[in-house]
Amino acid sequence: MEHCLVASYYGWPVSTTHCIVGSMVGFGLVYGGPGAVFRSSLARVTSSWLISPILAR
Repeated sequence: MEHCLVASYYGWPVSTTHCIVGSMVGFGLVYGGPGAVFRSSLARVTSSWLISPILAR
């Protein structure tokens, strides 16, 4: 989440999706430890970030 705060402070573009997912992972790690993060769901989200630009061409 810190990168979102820094980017907003400097007026840089911020991806709300990246910020939300990063915040949810960070909160899950703090609250429940590594077992609280659903890696399969996280992998689907992050893979869509990689695949979408390729398919959009």
